[in-house]
Amino acid sequence: MVSANMISRVYHHVGHDNYLEVDYKEGGWLHSRIMHSKDYNRPSGFTPVYKDVYIFREEDLPDVIKTAQSGDHGLWGSDEDY
Repeated sequence: MVSANMISRVYHHVGHDNYLEVDYKEGGWLHSRIMHSKDYNRPSGFTPVYKDVYIFREEDLPDVIKTAQSGDHGLWGSDEDY
């Protein structure tokens, strides 16, 4: 469960200057987006790569990170979204 004292948004490096933004929601749900960092290898100045948000359960986070790191971004959008 997310409380006011917890960090609710974290970033996982998934390759080059892209990060997986994970926003923790109530009840064990997570919202994620692929984000581009304006600074190479330093998470800052983010802009979304795709318009879609992928929603999943917290226990699926390791698999979602692996999917993003593999370059398979189909969960978040398609080539038309660039």
